Amino acid sequence: NAFLWDRLEIKPETSILMLITLVFGGGITVDLMRRKLATFKALEIVQKRREAQLHNKHSMVVRKKNQASHAMAEATRRLLDNLSAGVVTLTRDGNILNSNRTFYRFMELTSEEDVVGRALEDFVSPDTASTLMSMRNIGL
Repeated sequence: NAFLWDRLEIKPETSILMLITLVFGGGITVDLMRRKLATFKALEIVQKRREAQLHNKHSMVVRKKNQASHAMAEATRRLLDNLSAGVVTLTRDGNILNSNRTFYRFMELTSEEDVVGRALEDFVSPDTASTLMSMRNIGL
């Protein structure tokens, strides 16, 4: 019976009910059952520690990626804000998602919030807006 028990692969997902069924069905002694249950619990603890370590590593990687992404966005923002040309990012239908400092100051506005969400045509002639949208659509 002990040989049969040792051949069983007990995994953390094995339920206690399954173990008890195996014990009583196989005529295993109570002492051996206690040792196997202790082993099972130890395996469960090890598995939980591994999962926690993996979770911590994953969280750290995600945090570092977010920090790098944020740093890149900030660097891009600083670069655009220091250009002498006005820059806007547009939606497909021509609304402004964001702008640099030069653009909103050139338009005699006080902040980017005065520009965001508005149509490009609010700031340039319809012909100019149409030309800019055409250039945008062909990737220029």
